[in-house]
Amino acid sequence: MSMGFDPAWLAVREPVDAASRSAELLAQVGAALPDRPRVWDLAAGTGSLTRWLAPRLLAQTSFLLIDHDATLLAQARCDGVPIDIRTDDLGQLTPAEAAGADLIAASALLDLLDDDQLASLAELIMESGTPALFTLSVSGDVSFAPADPLDDALRDAFNDHQRRGGRAGPDAPQRFAAHFPADRVTVAETPWRLTAGHPLLGPWLDGWLAAAIDERPELAAPAAQWRRRRLADPSLAVEVGHRDLLIMPEPERRR
Repeated sequence: MSMGFDPAWLAVREPVDAASRSAELLAQVGAALPDRPRVWDLAAGTGSLTRWLAPRLLAQTSFLLIDHDATLLAQARCDGVPIDIRTDDLGQLTPAEAAGADLIAASALLDLLDDDQLASLAELIMESGTPALFTLSVSGDVSFAPADPLDDALRDAFNDHQRRGGRAGPDAPQRFAAHFPADRVTVAETPWRLTAGHPLLGPWLDGWLAAAIDERPELAAPAAQWRRRRLADPSLAVEVGHRDLLIMPEPERRR
């Protein structure tokens, strides 16, 4: 999901995203796709998800990348795979259009939406009958090894920050899944796993702390000391919880 994110941030997280997404869920939906599938990549940004999907789907797959951010879409690429781009908001997409896709996919999107947006997106899927794969939705679970007494307060503050403005934040996977029959949704745990020295660790940690401190300013001083301890520890390991969701609508809804 782009949402105005810096392309440099999207680039540094791309290898970790690729290693974390559920290949099993993709294989499950891939087995149900036609010979020349048409894939919509929602909130596509620079095309990270398409670059992950393309080598794992049939060579004849076509991709439409959709995002409201024309600047990011202009940087989208997928070597050897033709892509089309469309600048548009999610709310402008219709079930009739979505029925022309064989798979709707998105990455790091659901937690940024509010309940009305989640409901509209679920309606788009149900009314079009198009299978959908949503990868890397934040679950709110963050664990550090070794543990520190400040971990829980920082995690809770960050999660509260993610809920600002009515966004679903870490509750998004459950709230979105609730719009569908339980037997049509498959969920996979897809955490990031970061260790000391990983190039994503510092940028992620700084963004995580900034949000937590913005939510609870009284944490600023202890968080600064916590950060120094953490980044100086060569044994540090972090697991950042995410979930992938696969939705397979009722076959008879497919138009």
